[in-house]
Amino acid sequence: MISTNITPDQRSGIGRWSEQDFLDRVYLYREYVERGSPKVGAENFTVMPWLSYASVEPADLKAIYAYLRTRKPVYQMINPHPAPLP
Repeated sequence: MISTNITPDQRSGIGRWSEQDFLDRVYLYREYVERGSPKVGAENFTVMPWLSYASVEPADLKAIYAYLRTRKPVYQMINPHPAPLP
């Protein structure tokens, strides 16, 4: 499985993201956790487990962000919405 590049690479990862950008992106899915996820078709498929992280406490997400910032940046462009396997 391929996931979005979450290394601190400036071009293909989250290197340009502030801590708040990171929290905002993850919490975009908080409402889906509370109300239920809409049906996802091929056009909205994502390999990132957003729903799994959307209910994580802010302090824990901040710790995850801090850890990710310590990792080696890796340039790897990823298609975050690949076509599902047949």
